[in-house]
Amino acid sequence: MDARSKLLGLAAIVSFAGACKLGPDYQRPSVPVPDGWRAVDTKEQASLANTPWWDLFQDPKLRQLIEIALAENKDLQIAAIRQALALHQVG
Repeated sequence: MDARSKLLGLAAIVSFAGACKLGPDYQRPSVPVPDGWRAVDTKEQASLANTPWWDLFQDPKLRQLIEIALAENKDLQIAAIRQALALHQVG
């Protein structure tokens, strides 16, 4: 690559970088936001999307199997033990 190509490449990079600038006089516009826009009413809290999928079947055997699977998840238990050891390791 010759010096002219390098110079043209550098000029292109500088011009593109300058195009991303918003300018010194940019001011963020104010947007009216309601006071409780993050608050979720009780009707939305009880929506179907917030329900665990296994509760949709209303099957006690399925719920029992899921509880056993979560309690007996050896990989998760090992990961929790390793994380606790790593957090309390002196070094």
